[in-house]
Amino acid sequence: MSEDNQEQQAELIQKTQALQQNKVPQSQLYSTIWDLGKAEYLPAKPVIERYLTHDNDEIRIAALQVIVGRFAARDRKYWEMARDLLTDDDSGNRIDGTSLLGTFKRNTQDEETLRLLAPLVSNTQENPIVRRSAYAAMCGIIHFVPLELWKYTSSDFNLEQDADWELVDRYQSDT
Repeated sequence: MSEDNQEQQAELIQKTQALQQNKVPQSQLYSTIWDLGKAEYLPAKPVIERYLTHDNDEIRIAALQVIVGRFAARDRKYWEMARDLLTDDDSGNRIDGTSLLGTFKRNTQDEETLRLLAPLVSNTQENPIVRRSAYAAMCGIIHFVPLELWKYTSSDFNLEQDADWELVDRYQSDT
């Protein structure tokens, strides 16, 4: 192991221990969780999981994003946490929920998740960014193509005109 790798490893261990011992200042929790996630430092996963119940939405969602997006965890409990964000009062949290569900179920054609997202896409009273994010998640669940997902979330994408409404309608919850 090179000296740079040893230093990076030592830093990750130190950050994990500080997080575990509640020694990370509140103002640095978000960045510490993301630093460990970006490094894909799997030994930090159990420590980061403790922050899934944090009082602060940003910290809780960052922990969930790292566990699902960086550590590729696919336990049902994480899906349920992402699902619960879809009904949050904060539109930013609903956007995070759609994105997490899209990541969680990427390329699976998972009907349960598609049925959760379709009503968000169709809801004209919903924030337009939430609607586009839900549509992008649906498309990624059907067939993940990264550049297309960016197109769908762009403000240039006209959901009313450009979306595949047959796809969305197919998954409207009428069960």
